[in-house]
Amino acid sequence: MSSLIRRVKRTILSLALRAGYDVEKASGSFPPYRLLKRLNLGRDPLSDARVILGRQVHCVFDVGAHVGQTAMQLASEFPEAQIYSFEPDPHSFSRLRAAANGVRRIETVNAAVGDRDGKAAFFVNQFDQTSSLLKTAPGADQYVADKTALVMRSEIEVPVLTLDGFCASRGITRIDVLKLDAQGYELRILDGAHDLLNRQGIPSIYLEVCFVQIYEGQPLFPEIYQYLFERGYRLVWLYDSSFRTHFYVLGANALFIHESIGTRVGPYRRGHAMAAMA
Repeated sequence: MSSLIRRVKRTILSLALRAGYDVEKASGSFPPYRLLKRLNLGRDPLSDARVILGRQVHCVFDVGAHVGQTAMQLASEFPEAQIYSFEPDPHSFSRLRAAANGVRRIETVNAAVGDRDGKAAFFVNQFDQTSSLLKTAPGADQYVADKTALVMRSEIEVPVLTLDGFCASRGITRIDVLKLDAQGYELRILDGAHDLLNRQGIPSIYLEVCFVQIYEGQPLFPEIYQYLFERGYRLVWLYDSSFRTHFYVLGANALFIHESIGTRVGPYRRGHAMAAMA
């Protein structure tokens, strides 16, 4: 009889796994198990943010929007959200504004974002996706396939604003998803969101991180990780790792979620599905 019960348990477990569920022990209930939907996180950062946050995504900031590639993805992934896209380069901004023209939920802002309001020098490179408020670091051209990509084409002055100041002026109290692609300026931007971070007004942060020095004064992944960890953020995953020119990872996109969002499994300790059925 016991062997029959074990076979039945294995069959149920197999069916649950095929359907995308883990089996959890739930002592004190009948039957003493429950099904937990497997999330399959780690494939797409925006989809992962939507799964984790659920339907509570009403405000998204796209900092370093370039010509609108990510803005369009954000609009598709979060159909209920108001999206603010920031781009300092006038040429890229004109293309961003044209791309967003037909999407009423996207507001474009021709400014850089940093740790203080004012103006700053912006370095426009030959490959404009690498343009930054920081100068290219010596020797950084070894990390790009085209050696001319990081060569500066021009230097312009751009307006700079802080997230705290912008949100205060608009009455925005929460940024559900903050996307940063600021070419080494990420910590300066987060410093300018001091108030929002302190009151847990940014539940998720999606940003580019580097493991090698591309820009002068650029914080690398360990510093960004420590900064966010100390403020209650936990790493969900690293996406789109780059091996374009070397045999080691140069950079990636990272999704962080604030620990206040909670856990999936409530009071139950998560264990391996096979052990749960033992």
